[in-house]
Amino acid sequence: MSIPIPETLQKILEQVLETMAFVFADPWDDEAEASVGPWLAVEMRYQGHAEGEVTLLATEACARALRAEVLGVDADEVTEAEARDTLRELLNVICGHLVTEIHGTTPVFSLDVPRIRAARDEEVSLLAGDGNTARAMIEGEPILLALRSE
Repeated sequence: MSIPIPETLQKILEQVLETMAFVFADPWDDEAEASVGPWLAVEMRYQGHAEGEVTLLATEACARALRAEVLGVDADEVTEAEARDTLRELLNVICGHLVTEIHGTTPVFSLDVPRIRAARDEEVSLLAGDGNTARAMIEGEPILLALRSE
């Protein structure tokens, strides 16, 4: 049985946002990619009987909004370091759920530490337009989730 990856990514993104950050994902706004920025990219590899890399792209404002929801504070009280830590932890939780959903609970996987960096405009455009990418809005800010498996 083949697992539909785009639907699985979307489902896990929405579930983790709701349970970890207490936010509900809104439908994607096609104008979101062009109208906001700067973007951050968080990447995390997994290895085991299968390998892949999960990428989360979000605006800095989205990262601050997520951290503010988790802490119950205003977004302007969130530091850059706290916002980035929140994205790393969010991807860590997403990757754990995703690997289990796609590959099951029996195989053992090794998850790398999430790496964060500034995202390039072309990678944001590429992932935003890819039908295999999960896309959502959080309090008016965009977030993307993609999987590259080997």
